[in-house]
Amino acid sequence: MDQTKRQLTLLFVCTGNTCRSPMAQTIARTLLEEQGRKGIQVLSAGTFAWKESPASLQARQVMLAQGLNLEDHRATTITEAQLQQADIILTMTQNQKELLLEMATDDTTRAKIFTLREFTGDSGDIADPFGQDETVYYQCYKELQASIANAINRIQM
Repeated sequence: MDQTKRQLTLLFVCTGNTCRSPMAQTIARTLLEEQGRKGIQVLSAGTFAWKESPASLQARQVMLAQGLNLEDHRATTITEAQLQQADIILTMTQNQKELLLEMATDDTTRAKIFTLREFTGDSGDIADPFGQDETVYYQCYKELQASIANAINRIQM
């Protein structure tokens, strides 16, 4: 095996980087670890994040109930450099995808941007649970888990 092989970077993007994308990041990292897959770096960012905001309380509670930890997460806003450096960029909604397509400065970057569901061959958005109760966050978690499992299976390394 070539030890110089570059790591693949998977970037999840939502709006505030306090609910869906950090949940997606943690789910993806966990699934990759469970599958023994190495060489994939998983990151998250938001289109309009309040820098250094923690994950929402409900997101932390739902993830903790699944044995996953978001306590150390701090929100970051997406940058053009992150778009260029990522190999696959998955948004939660079509609107977020369109915003990133406008932000991207070249066709190579634009070609890496998909909605999560589009990447897996499905359609529709992952609804934002922000400000709702844990039941809605749990439903979001289940949707993310299913879509991310499919997405990871599509990534060949």
